[in-house]
Amino acid sequence: MLIYIIEEKLRIFDLLKNMIKNSGRYIFLHEEAEFSKDIKRYINHNEVLIIKAVSPESNTDYEEKIDLVVFGDLKNNLNNIKFKKVKTFLLNIENTGKLKNIDFGVSKIITCGLHEKDTIIFSSIDADECSVMLELQRSITDIKDKSIEPFEKKITLEYGLDSEETEDALFALAILVYCRRLK
Repeated sequence: MLIYIIEEKLRIFDLLKNMIKNSGRYIFLHEEAEFSKDIKRYINHNEVLIIKAVSPESNTDYEEKIDLVVFGDLKNNLNNIKFKKVKTFLLNIENTGKLKNIDFGVSKIITCGLHEKDTIIFSSIDADECSVMLELQRSITDIKDKSIEPFEKKITLEYGLDSEETEDALFALAILVYCRRLK
């Protein structure tokens, strides 16, 4: 199970790493890291989730099957990254102008952000309690092709949220929802 997080500052990658430390089978890698075929078989057989940080400046054609590609903070258009087999894309509707060169093909798209049209949103944020109400507004298909029905759940965070971190936390939680790893 493979997830690529494409972002400038690695904030979603780091938040996700902190949110799920010591809970399950995860491997966090930077884009240049690779595995042998034997290690890949072991990872697939044991349902280890691989999360890779990828720079938007990458000049790469990704041939492997990727379960989820997450588009985080992007300053410029993505011109040099090409994906062949992506099951699902997670993105902010506001970034679509920067994704003109991405071929979404038949991939599913999950939007998350702070707009009522997004699939996954924070319906409320309580800065005093360091908590958010995470809402899945319509059904999605998860990493194992099973349906997740709409829900709303209060999440208490270990840290406060400033305006810059809000969207990153939403993306990190959306990844956990997609992977059915949100408790």
